[in-house]
Amino acid sequence: MKMLNLILIFIFMMGIWVKMPIQLKAQAKFKATKVEMKVKGTSNLHDWDMDVKSVQTEALVQIETDAITLNQGKLRLNVKDIVSGNSSMDKKAHGALKADKNPQIEFVISKPVVLKSSGKGFNGNISGQLMLAGVKKEIAVPVQLSVNGSNQIVIEGSKTLDMKEFQMDPPTAIMGTVKAGNIVEVVFTVEMNKDNTITLNQ
Repeated sequence: MKMLNLILIFIFMMGIWVKMPIQLKAQAKFKATKVEMKVKGTSNLHDWDMDVKSVQTEALVQIETDAITLNQGKLRLNVKDIVSGNSSMDKKAHGALKADKNPQIEFVISKPVVLKSSGKGFNGNISGQLMLAGVKKEIAVPVQLSVNGSNQIVIEGSKTLDMKEFQMDPPTAIMGTVKAGNIVEVVFTVEMNKDNTITLNQ
């Protein structure tokens, strides 16, 4: 009788286990600890570039063997943290970016992004809303992501932007004789560490 009861209990428990939904993989919050970001452009005289001194980045990340999912994420920087080392050039660039009315640039992931394993990391496009010079536009940023242990990820990528699409007039110099091109390229490397103290709000 006891053996029969044990068998019935075992069958009952197996039935419950089969019906249970599969749990999602654990997610973790990551925060940028080091960011290298550069803005590159051209003009009718020479190429130019500017560095971004400070960037705040946070993300909610799900790490699996063959894929990484970014479920939430945002990046924010102050326009006046974009500098060249030349105060005159900085002033013109900040003016073109309408820094007085729109002091920040922000990118927010608009939907979960799945980056697939490529053998050398995880590749894909991060889609999101970019707020630049007061204009919001959906863009896709191609990236490569690598994982260092369980507590750090590194995201690298670049994105070309047309200033005209954000209603910006490219800066000029020397009474208009030197004109910057419409297209700029943003190149970045972001190191992010696990940080469960942050709260992500879209």
